[in-house]
Amino acid sequence: MELNWSESHLIVALRVLVPFFRKHGFSISKLEYDFRDGDYIEFKDGSGKREFVVIYNPGCDFRMRRKRFFMTEDVSLLDMKNKTQEYSNLPEDYNGEDELHDLLKGYTEFIESRIL
Repeated sequence: MELNWSESHLIVALRVLVPFFRKHGFSISKLEYDFRDGDYIEFKDGSGKREFVVIYNPGCDFRMRRKRFFMTEDVSLLDMKNKTQEYSNLPEDYNGEDELHDLLKGYTEFIESRIL
C-alpha cells in the first residue's frame, strides 16, 4: 500500500513531535491531515493551560497558546525565531520528508532551549 503525500508527511511529523512533546508532559489532543486548509497536530499539557499547534502544511509554524488567568497568549514560533540570532537560520518551509524532519527537529530544539 502506497501512502499519499499527507500521510507520509504526517508520519514524519508524528515520529519527531510525539516523543518530544510526551517528554515534556504533552499529549495529542487533535489531528487534522489531508485537510483543505492545511495539516496540523495539536498538543496539550495535562493541566490544559499550555497548548502547541504544529502546522506543517502549508509551510511550517508552531503556534503556542498559554492560558494565564483569564487571558490566552498566542505566539508564533516563526515570529520568535527571527528575533533570536541563534535560530534565525531555521527555514520557514521545506521540500520533502527529509527536510520536514530536519525542520521539525530544529524547531523542537528551539522550543526546548527558549520556551520550555
